[in-house]
This record gives sequence, C-alpha cells and structure tokens, in this order.
Amino acid sequence: MIRIARSLALLASVTASACYTGPSVGSFPPAMSGHGIEGTVHLDHTRLAGELLDASDSGYVLLSDRAIFYTPYIAVKSAGFSGVGSHRDGRPDPEMLERLRLVSRFPKGITPAMLQALLADLRQTKVEVITQ
Repeated sequence: MIRIARSLALLASVTASACYTGPSVGSFPPAMSGHGIEGTVHLDHTRLAGELLDASDSGYVLLSDRAIFYTPYIAVKSAGFSGVGSHRDGRPDPEMLERLRLVSRFPKGITPAMLQALLADLRQTKVEVITQ
C-alpha cells in the first residue's frame, strides 16, 4: 500500500512539473535584457516604433533608435506590442494596460531622474510629444 502511495505521489509530481504555463525566462526578451518589449503605435499621420519604456495612465513612452517619444492614448489609432497583443482607438483595456506596464522597461513608472539620464544619453533636451 505504501509503495502504491509513493508511486502515485511520484506520478503526480512528474505530471505537475511537466505542465507548461507560459514563456520561459530564456525565451522572453525583456527578462534577458532588462529592456521593455518592442511596439508600434499608429496615429493619424505618424507611426512610432521602439522599446516600450512606460505605459502610464495617460499614454505611451517609447524609445526609438534616435529619440524618446510620448504619445497620449487619445491620439492612438492602433498599437501593437510583441508578445502582448494589439488594440485600436485610444487607451488599452485595463488588463492589457497592466500587462504592458509589467513588460515595459520601467514597470513602476519612469522617474524624472531616470528620464533625464536617458535624455542626456540621447543628447535630447526633452521628450518629444507626438499627437498626430
């Protein structure tokens, strides 16, 4: 009887450990690099692409290869982010916004000091606000 119980416990343990529940650290770029996920935001006349630094309550902060951009949700026609998904017209739903925050470079928000350091590194004096 003890032998059967041990066998069942071992079988349950092996079965539980074999379950796949999401991406591994090795296959999730933000976990490997410390950078946020890549995304593309479409406005009326502009397409912004780059690393998601922050998904704030009011808009996206993206780092392209040449500058830091901010675009308010009200100006967003559509947006898509690798591994998270996409949305249309304005602010993402609360669930998607929370996921975006978690996979951005600054999940707790970008502080003024961090922003100034990034701007200085890019030789940029202020965040470029894009609304169209």
